[in-house]
Amino acid sequence: MRQKVRYEYTVPYRLSLFIWIIDYVIGHKLAMNKKLWVFIPVWSRIVKILHLGIERISKILKGA
Repeated sequence: MRQKVRYEYTVPYRLSLFIWIIDYVIGHKLAMNKKLWVFIPVWSRIVKILHLGIERISKILKGA
């Protein structure tokens, strides 16, 4: 089953896909190891910051 990238912006598709893959792999590793569950909120914040960066880049590219 193919999953969609969560966030669609004007940034290159490969960048969005790359960040999504990193989020998926690290999130999966954190979820599968109960000892690492402490880091899930930290990872969630990091991913939100990455996606905010993508939004800002997208707005800059739309304005250019």
